[in-house]
Amino acid sequence: LDKRFDPKMAEAFRFGVNYIDAAQIYNGGQCEAAVGNFWTRAKLKREDFWITSKSPEHEAEPLRKCLDVGLKDMKTKYVDLYFMHALQEETYLNGSMEKMAARLKKEGKIKHFGFSCHDGNVAELLHAAAQRPWIDVVMFRYDFSKYGDKKLNKAIDRAKKANVGLIAMKTQKS
Repeated sequence: LDKRFDPKMAEAFRFGVNYIDAAQIYNGGQCEAAVGNFWTRAKLKREDFWITSKSPEHEAEPLRKCLDVGLKDMKTKYVDLYFMHALQEETYLNGSMEKMAARLKKEGKIKHFGFSCHDGNVAELLHAAAQRPWIDVVMFRYDFSKYGDKKLNKAIDRAKKANVGLIAMKTQKS
């Protein structure tokens, strides 16, 4: 992404894309600044598009600090969805993080909270999310080779039943 004004984002918005998936660590640490510069220079209304962003931090206070930097870089008071990025261990889905998610929502900095996961324990993490009503959304690796994975499908069903939003990523097996 071009940090000053990204033409790819402009083209996407021209064709109706209104979902931005960002992270502090994307684009060499420049992704969130590129998002902020794009939407303000394009004179878009913040309520007309959705921003999902992610923190590489999995502890409550460092995650909050990461969000604050991201909000400043993205030139916004809130993100629609905020993730703990690339979660591997269920232990981070603890009381401290639950309290932080509630605090960030109360402060109006986030609307929804969750995590993304990529590794071999996606099914276990989906089950963990289903047990925690404060997890709103999980973004997980799911590609066409996983269609017959009964363990994973059962976890997806359980998360859906628990009203956890699900976003599939890397669907072409990348």
